[in-house]
Amino acid sequence: MLFLGVMTTMSLNASHILGGQIWYEYVTSVGNNDQYKIHLELYREFTGVGLGSAQTVNVVSTMGSVTNLTTSVSLVLSTPEYSLSIQNCGASTFTVRVNEYEGYVNIPKNSSTTFYWQTCCRPFGIDGISNSSGTGFYIEAKLNLENPSVRGYENSVKPSPIGILRLVQGIPNQVATPYTESDGDSIYATLKPAKEYNATNGPSNLVYAPGYSPATPIHSDTLMPFGLDPGFNGFYGKPTTIETSVVSVRVDNYVLDTVSNQPFRIGYINIDIPVTVGVGTASNAQPIYIASYQASSLHKASVALGSPVYSSSITPNFSELTVTDLNAQPVSAISSVSAFTNLYGLADTLLIDYDTTLTSGKYWLQIAKGSDSTTFIGECGGTVPDTSFLFNIPFHNSVIVGPQNPYISNLNINQELSIQVSLSGLSFCILHKDSNTITYIKHIAFENKVNPIELLDKLKHAFNSEEVLNETFSAVNVIHVNDLSSLVPKPLFNEDYLADYLKFNSKILKSDFITFDDISINDSVNVYVPYVNLNNFIYDQHGSFTYKHFSTVLIENILALEKNAIDTKVYAHISQDHFEIVIVNNGELLIYNTFEYTTKEDFIYYLLFTTEQLQLNPETLHLVFIGDINKEGELYDISYQYIRNVSFGSRFDSYKYKNQPKTNYSDFTLIKSF
Repeated sequence: MLFLGVMTTMSLNASHILGGQIWYEYVTSVGNNDQYKIHLELYREFTGVGLGSAQTVNVVSTMGSVTNLTTSVSLVLSTPEYSLSIQNCGASTFTVRVNEYEGYVNIPKNSSTTFYWQTCCRPFGIDGISNSSGTGFYIEAKLNLENPSVRGYENSVKPSPIGILRLVQGIPNQVATPYTESDGDSIYATLKPAKEYNATNGPSNLVYAPGYSPATPIHSDTLMPFGLDPGFNGFYGKPTTIETSVVSVRVDNYVLDTVSNQPFRIGYINIDIPVTVGVGTASNAQPIYIASYQASSLHKASVALGSPVYSSSITPNFSELTVTDLNAQPVSAISSVSAFTNLYGLADTLLIDYDTTLTSGKYWLQIAKGSDSTTFIGECGGTVPDTSFLFNIPFHNSVIVGPQNPYISNLNINQELSIQVSLSGLSFCILHKDSNTITYIKHIAFENKVNPIELLDKLKHAFNSEEVLNETFSAVNVIHVNDLSSLVPKPLFNEDYLADYLKFNSKILKSDFITFDDISINDSVNVYVPYVNLNNFIYDQHGSFTYKHFSTVLIENILALEKNAIDTKVYAHISQDHFEIVIVNNGELLIYNTFEYTTKEDFIYYLLFTTEQLQLNPETLHLVFIGDINKEGELYDISYQYIRNVSFGSRFDSYKYKNQPKTNYSDFTLIKSF
């Protein structure tokens, strides 16, 4: 008998509570107490009576073995009751009523505090719980603030209302659990026993029916078992039986204990909701498309998927993937396929290792049904449709190897093209090496910042409108300008951990292609994310080329200029909407950073803040401007108000120019990239 069907036959005088969750927010300190805001969200079946305008939450605080607060707090209905329509994988919609209550409580500082709510009774006929109608609800949240080696306050996870977990029999399910966490804590979620409350014994675990447990509240496929992502990103699994049960979740917040240097659980919340498994409409499963293909080295590539798939749906011999040449002849190319999986087996990126015998060139990657009669399976049984697309091999560090024009050597073409790309604009420069002359400089500034896809359109338009860019070049250099970079000392560098170097100070995606430049002049490595779609376009236009990150060119050339210096200089490289700071002391790099700015006040704040962190005195430091700036500009004026020694740098190049740059310190990275 289905849980939902049973609930609708109960008396209308019952509230038909389904479950709920409790969480808290730190508000302020009041004397020896801290004030917290308690949130209680309760779910009821839509045919039941209302839950009323108030609910009571009990609060118990302890310090060691001493209880220093026991009180009850009346929470008021903060939002009028509203409906939450829940549907998963094509199953019929079920409506849950949501009641949100909140209230305030003062608790003693540096205490351990439990907030809890309890009531009776659960609905009749829950398969996973013995005698479910004779059991009650108990949910709690906890604060652990007695440890002096962690901060003295905590904000719990704020979960979005879930209501009821609806799953579909016989197909993979994935149900997201959106939440916010404002303190930057580490999150760990686990399935726990559902509880009830007894006035004599306090909270106790419910008795699960035979064949059920807190960790296995429903029956599921052993290859895709029911589970919860420890990062609290969602539930998953392939249910095998039509049934009802209860899921109880505890979401822990961990911080660093500064004395033991170990994680410390500073608090947690509790969520208790029903789970139902019914019959869905698998035909409603959405197809999963390929978002991008990116080569990370000569024999490695990644395929980004529009939606995640279960890694267990990849056949052991990866028969779903085939590589052919342009004549549709199969190539023995793939040596392995692996997946960037989360902790419960879902992956949105597939990693392909090609056989080392595969040579540079263009190929077709074909995705078709494998030996298991399907491609890759995702949420609700969605699959990747049979498809194929053309791709280029290869990338090799920062050099893209491709076909060269066979007439280059015969015509003795000896001119180089430098292209600087950013989300704010494009710059082009051509050097005729025989005459040592810069024959072409072109800047295209965008009215507003664009995204990488729009940037590619801008670059294509430039190549279509500027004929000179389509000439034959003996070398092409591309400079990628963005803030997705990080300097790593070479002795600490490991190519297997590129993403780790970036993820702490840059927002990157799992599918991002990450590469690096060697900066030999100071024995470091610059790890960064290039615009791969632009690289692909330039490869198609000119074949082989070299690319670097903008900061690599900047740092290399400033350190070369300062290699014999015996003082401290602060270089500020100015661009349209961002600037870079490079501080050098006695020829060695102290710091590099990049900042976006809108006003002159933004600029001077970041500049003075950075120098202050290095304890540099504005009265004695030497500020050197390069890039897009002049003495009549507001950035120079405001800098001179605060810093005594301000000057302009120089490229110190020996080129001739068909058309002179604005100054001898402008276009610094563009020209110094040759």
